[in-house]
Amino acid sequence: MEIKCPATNAHLATLLTGTMPERYITQCLWQLACTGRTWCDLVCYDNRLPEPLRLHVIRIERDKHRIDEVEAMVEEFLAEVDATIERLRLVAGGEKAGVGCYGAYRRCCVSGR
Repeated sequence: MEIKCPATNAHLATLLTGTMPERYITQCLWQLACTGRTWCDLVCYDNRLPEPLRLHVIRIERDKHRIDEVEAMVEEFLAEVDATIERLRLVAGGEKAGVGCYGAYRRCCVSGR
């Protein structure tokens, strides 16, 4: 479950459109990628509104194609982080770092499936 408590105007937009911002859906997909679950409930809540308008729930189903896209972006980002850390280490006169963020991610999340 992913719970969001946005500003009232954003919550009202969610109620009126029946959809959540794409960034929240991506967060749920990443949860599904990490946990192996098949769905996640995305909850939007605002206690400033009358009771019938406070809660909105959307079930996000696993989407392998989109999860693969997110994983590719994560791998690219972590490889960039590792390369930057390695360059900074060399500039500072240090030794090679070995396995960094990207290597640890590959060991833990990708190859562990």
